[in-house]
Amino acid sequence: MSNPTESVSPRRLAVDSGSTSVPERVRPENLQVTGDFNSWLETYFLGRHPRIREVRNSIIRAAAETWPVLITGETGTGKDMVARAIHTGSPRGRKAPEVVAVGGLGETTWSILFGHRKGSFTGAVEEHEGVFRSADRSSLLLEDIGDLPMKVQPMLLRALEHGVFRPLGSDREVHSDVRVIATSNLLLEHEVSEGRFRADLYQRLSVLKIDLPPLREHLDDLEIYVPHFLKKAVAAHRPDRRMSPGAMKVLFQWSWPRNIRELEHFLYRLSVEAETDVIREEEVRRALATDRPRRGRARRNGVTQTLNRAGLIRILEETGGNKREAARKLKISPGSLYSLMKEFKIFG
Repeated sequence: MSNPTESVSPRRLAVDSGSTSVPERVRPENLQVTGDFNSWLETYFLGRHPRIREVRNSIIRAAAETWPVLITGETGTGKDMVARAIHTGSPRGRKAPEVVAVGGLGETTWSILFGHRKGSFTGAVEEHEGVFRSADRSSLLLEDIGDLPMKVQPMLLRALEHGVFRPLGSDREVHSDVRVIATSNLLLEHEVSEGRFRADLYQRLSVLKIDLPPLREHLDDLEIYVPHFLKKAVAAHRPDRRMSPGAMKVLFQWSWPRNIRELEHFLYRLSVEAETDVIREEEVRRALATDRPRRGRARRNGVTQTLNRAGLIRILEETGGNKREAARKLKISPGSLYSLMKEFKIFG
């Protein structure tokens, strides 16, 4: 799932966690759509599996609406791509979106989203309008919305419900016409039950909800993704390669815990390291074995071969039921942890 016509990636707001100043932002570029949006979407978000076709249909429906959208799925499943496609296909697509990675913003979150007045806090040497104001009549893509601090959530809810917000240090509200498209690799229903995310905000964000399947649930699409990414590697001035039948068989046996993103990076690397134009089975096995200490053991059907149900329960008990801490100990995303819990039928 990658855009062959894309030349410029969208700006993500990067923040130095040790600074209270607001970083300079670079305006993102729009996706380049050629011809009919529905036809373009089939080349942008690839896949023949019914789940992927349903995602494309959901993108088309969401693009025609004005409600907020919540896009969920494990790390690497293409949530950012779906968000950008929805914006591009909407009437707001004429203006570039604002993109903010919520995770890691910390104390700067309010200022970055809603702006601040000069002198409103130490280091606020000038006024900052915030992305809600700069995204007026456009879309605001909020990545990792589950990491939004609780103290900021009421203001986001007000902005969604009434189109108004208050900059930090100001006693006046500002109006802005913004459509929010949020993404999360967390199970937000669980975050709500744990008191880390407001139920009313979740309900407002999830009026339109799109859940992206992990790659292990549509492995048949490897027949499309593998040649596509190898072709992209050629476009990036890497050698022209193709897979042998044995090499493809190995790819089907791996469950790709980091999904499409992992597959793409793995194939780029193989395109450089392969000794001939045809990538052999042993080269794929060697590359996977080399990466295994970093990646963890291969998975099939979403279950790690080195972790059983009792082992996962033990880790959850050691962390006092803290799902985020358990995911960190396992070196997987929270979304992957919830998938494992579902697979092992562990509830709570």
